[in-house]
Amino acid sequence: MRFIRGYYRLTLTALLLIFWGTLVVITSWFPISPQNISLAGWMTYFAAKTLAWSMGFKIHCDQKEAIRKHEGFLFANHVSFMDIIVLVTVTPLRFVAKIETLKVPIIGQAAKGIKCVFVDRSNKASRHAARDQITAAEKFPAIAIYPEGTRGSGKELLPFRHGAFELAQHGQVPILPVAIKYNPPTAVSWGNEGLVAGGWRLASQYHRVHVTLTLLPVVTPTPTDDPAQLASQMRDNIGTIVYPAIHSSHSEKNKKL
Repeated sequence: MRFIRGYYRLTLTALLLIFWGTLVVITSWFPISPQNISLAGWMTYFAAKTLAWSMGFKIHCDQKEAIRKHEGFLFANHVSFMDIIVLVTVTPLRFVAKIETLKVPIIGQAAKGIKCVFVDRSNKASRHAARDQITAAEKFPAIAIYPEGTRGSGKELLPFRHGAFELAQHGQVPILPVAIKYNPPTAVSWGNEGLVAGGWRLASQYHRVHVTLTLLPVVTPTPTDDPAQLASQMRDNIGTIVYPAIHSSHSEKNKKL
């Protein structure tokens, strides 16, 4: 039974990826932006909803409108390959991508269509230019960034990198922190598993995966703020929601200090 369930979900998901991926690429050539969002961006929104359904996900978010209206950066914890899909089920979003992505067939055109921000990080000079490019980019739809920099272990948050907060401070860009919490967490916490192994385990499980998106107050960094302190504080705030047993104690220690 597990094999049938996993095979069905993966097959359905693959077909949906082909269908929606084709639509995203095709619509990326159309200069149409309903509600100031590219047509390709809307296609990713509908794609995310159907993909989340096909993989047995149920998304819970009481403040969807706040995400949809936000102009700036959206910072979220990163534990799974599904994080992007989960966020885009609420509203079309954009992401920061390497300039090399543009050279990748299909994916590059799709990323361009949803108006990702492409940066060159090959050397120090280009990194400074990338910082200016990101902070100068349009802030709607919101640009999603994972300040951990990579997928976490599923047990606690990785340290938040200061660079993301320096970016926000450089342009005084509002940050909307979003905590992504999965139930059960083991369904998506793949650790060192690859996409194939983790995807099979997710697709073949019996229970639905419930995902709760919790929004924290918007933070707008000022020139006098310390990016390292902002990173530490936001990590504790998000961590207290996602991994309360661990990060609540960290927060109490920080308050005492």
